[in-house]
Formats: sequence, structure tokens, C-alpha cells
Amino acid sequence: MHDTDAMRQVTSFVGIESFVRMRSFLIVYGGFNWRRYPDRTDDRSSRLYFRSIKKNGKNTSISLNRQIYEDFIGEIPSGMFVVFKDGDCDNNHPDNLELSSVEQIIANARSGLKNYVRNRGVKSCVCLECGKTFKSTGHPTVVPRHCSKKCRSKTEYKNKQDMVDCECSVCGTIFRRLKKTPRKTCSSECRSKQTSIERREWHARQKNNR
Repeated sequence: MHDTDAMRQVTSFVGIESFVRMRSFLIVYGGFNWRRYPDRTDDRSSRLYFRSIKKNGKNTSISLNRQIYEDFIGEIPSGMFVVFKDGDCDNNHPDNLELSSVEQIIANARSGLKNYVRNRGVKSCVCLECGKTFKSTGHPTVVPRHCSKKCRSKTEYKNKQDMVDCECSVCGTIFRRLKKTPRKTCSSECRSKQTSIERREWHARQKNNR
């Protein structure tokens, strides 16, 4: 059994704070602040809690899961990583931590991908063109709209019949767009200029209303 007060520190979640213009989650453990930055592109700092330390006269950082493993279980051998048994990086309870090598981590990732491909299932979809029901084994979050290339080509041809000629509101170039699309510019460059113009007009109206 682990010490109750120490375990209370492990799960002491303080809250969300703004730190250097970036959202961060803060946990207090051992009298130190441990932070996680979910908006960062770095995978480790977005999932794990860290704090800065000095080691051999150099500034470095240590993760909360490694610190808790050393405090409650023991020393971490060189080349080993502390991973979460249930896959939840917020569950830093010592009973949820275990050691793993790089080879084991890679093997688990590959087996998880195989299980995903095996269990992704078959979806029933309806073609937007012919109304026929068909089955798809693609990505579970992607729903195909057509049952065949022929139906997709028919839809694309119909869309071309709904095209109209318009004049760009920025440069005056004539371009084609769908009737239902409220598009005013011919390119992304003109769209950026149009956005800047609308922004300046909006600020001018706000200034006049004061």
C-alpha cells in the first residue's frame, strides 16, 4: 500500500492556467509545479507533465511519471521508459506505471494498428447520385458519397452545369464558380486582400460609432 498523503499529492490537479500565452495544465506534486501544454506540436510535452531541474550543472527537465515511478517503485534502468498500463497519460498512479523498452513500445504500436485495421468494420452507405446502398470498408470516420467512379463523374458534370461567370471584387478578373457558392474573389491572394479590406472597413465603422 502507498502512503495516503503522498497519493493525494499524486492526484492533486490544480487547474488550467495561461503561461507565456499558451494554455497549460498544472499539477502539484512533491511541492513542485508540473505542467503540460496540450496545444504544443511536441508530442511529449503535449501529453506528459514536466518540470525543469538542474542536473550536473545543466538545465534539463523530468517527467512526472518518471518521478513518481522512482519515488514509489524504484530506480529506472538506463534505456528504459515509464509507460502507462491503461494508455491514459493523466493517470499517474504508481499502480498504472510500468517499464518498457523501445522495442516493446514499437511492437505494441504495430499490434494496435493491426487490431484497428482488423476491427474497423463495414459501413453501409447511400450513393448521392443513384441512391443505391453499398458497403464500404474504408476509414471509420470517412463516409464515401458515391458507389462508383461513374456516379462520381455524373455528379461532377452536373456541378459544371451549375457554374456561372463572376467578376473578382479585388482585381476584376472573370472566374467561374458554382451558383450556390458565395465566392467573391478569384484566388487565395485576392481573398486575403478582400479580408483585409473588410477588416479595415469594420474598424472604421466601430470608430465612427463611438
